[in-house]
Amino acid sequence: MVYYSFYLDERRRPEDLRYRTTEGFTDSVANAFVFESQAVAEKNLFSYFLDNEDFRFGKYHPLPGTEPSKKKSRTKSNEIKHYQIVPDDFSLALNKVYHLDCLTFMSQIPGQYYDHVITSPPYNVGTRHNGKDNESMYGQYEDDMTEYEYEQWLYNVIDELLRTTKQHIFFNIQMLGRNKETILRMQGKYAKQIKDIIIWNKAIAPPHIQPGVMNSKFEFIFILSNDFPDKKKFTVANWRQGSFSNVIEGMNASQNQLSHLNKATFPTYLPRTLMQKFCTKGQLIYDPFNGTGTTMEACAIEGMDFIGTDIDDAQLRATIKRYANQKSIQQLPFE
Repeated sequence: MVYYSFYLDERRRPEDLRYRTTEGFTDSVANAFVFESQAVAEKNLFSYFLDNEDFRFGKYHPLPGTEPSKKKSRTKSNEIKHYQIVPDDFSLALNKVYHLDCLTFMSQIPGQYYDHVITSPPYNVGTRHNGKDNESMYGQYEDDMTEYEYEQWLYNVIDELLRTTKQHIFFNIQMLGRNKETILRMQGKYAKQIKDIIIWNKAIAPPHIQPGVMNSKFEFIFILSNDFPDKKKFTVANWRQGSFSNVIEGMNASQNQLSHLNKATFPTYLPRTLMQKFCTKGQLIYDPFNGTGTTMEACAIEGMDFIGTDIDDAQLRATIKRYANQKSIQQLPFE
């Protein structure tokens, strides 16, 4: 029988000490919830940490009279680690967006957990000058790394996605001046994992702001895969032979109703098409860069389960509001 305590930050001040309860936490040990074992407590604590990324510093406390023997106690520390070990039977709450950086989230996820990933990462576009202030394409995320920083960050993301995904990663990205070398090198680095490439050909190409530069009318969708990536044949191929090509055409989504929060969203038909062609209903889809929730909407329409992550407060609030009335999407608490 154990309960656990944790601190609100790593300074571990006495006034920041809290105890887990059935509905949240308390500052009184008398109200702490008692778990039947440390294994059960660990599972509860791990899921709680995913929603509260700062609460990672504390200990498990056996109830008096229930302490394990010294021989057993050497096999497991009562110290809560910064990244808790995932229990073998760990499962996440589905159809939910976690308020976490995707690398922090994935570092805590077991291998081959979700079926597919459909996402579009930041393109490293930097800030734009709108005449008055500088603005980011992605809300509070500045997207302004050096090319070396961006490349290493992108590789870390892809490595974690390959580790945690069972089948395919649909990775939508556009080649721009600030990421051109990274994208070209990325194709070489992951040549053995890239099963195929889809071109998203947009109906409208906005005129480039600089003379002598071609308009950007298409974007890449790299299909990185753990499902026989050396073969171009897909195990799940929901189309008649010869009826589906590697070019998807349609409008972009730069003028959608949430473009003031994120100016680099893709339209709903894009993830819906990928789900219809490559997925099976009821599978679990992860979007590490949830944004304003386009992949989540597509999952709700196509009958897929969903997990998302995002660090932007305003976009999380917009996602909650946007899908509050969707039967298969839970309204997410965000206070």
